[in-house]
Amino acid sequence: PLAQAVFPNLNSIPQVRNARWWAMPVPMKEVTVLAVLVAVSVLLEGCTLPHVDGYVDVSDATIATHKVPFWRQEEEYWVKSSYVDIETQLPAFNSCMDPRLSALDVCSRRGHCAPFDELDVTHPTFFCKCNRGWGGPECQIEMKSQFSAWTISLLLGPLALDELYLGWTKEAMVKILLTLIGFMIYATNGSHTGLLVIMVPWLFDVVRIGMSPVQAVNFRLADDLPRFTFAGIT
Repeated sequence: PLAQAVFPNLNSIPQVRNARWWAMPVPMKEVTVLAVLVAVSVLLEGCTLPHVDGYVDVSDATIATHKVPFWRQEEEYWVKSSYVDIETQLPAFNSCMDPRLSALDVCSRRGHCAPFDELDVTHPTFFCKCNRGWGGPECQIEMKSQFSAWTISLLLGPLALDELYLGWTKEAMVKILLTLIGFMIYATNGSHTGLLVIMVPWLFDVVRIGMSPVQAVNFRLADDLPRFTFAGIT
């Protein structure tokens, strides 16, 4: 009590909090750790139905299950980043190192081969350098336009159409919710707080998308927004 009276902010010191944790009784520590483990196990994603026969009546329960994990259902990165071998017709990697291909047949015909190390002349390794608007190891991914994303964000940002263009559905829902909340606050009492709730995420995305090619759901945006356009209009 004396220390608490002299140092009223004693509980905010990290070392004091850690010392109190280690000073807790052993059963209390075990209960805390057990609670954390239970919470983690509940949040973990399972792939099969738990064996609860004879313990819990699940006759009326409808539990969605899947034998193949969700990440296994996605297209493999090897297949997504490969090209088709002209002889075996099987997926292969790095068309720039295939001596059977001409300069016009590499990189999905959307780029050219460039050395990984320009100083390595003994055993050079080449990779695809894609044309503007294309990305990926074989230039097979069409990139979305930074200019289009920035224009949509500038004109229709409060409606979250910029996030939908980038493919971020959850972020778009949050942005629309903030717009609705801000509109309701402003319509209720005319408070400028409602306008701030709308404008802050709107202007944040305008600057964020315009400053550099941000990450879309499949790839980064194509760098096609002139710097003077962004700086002058924003």
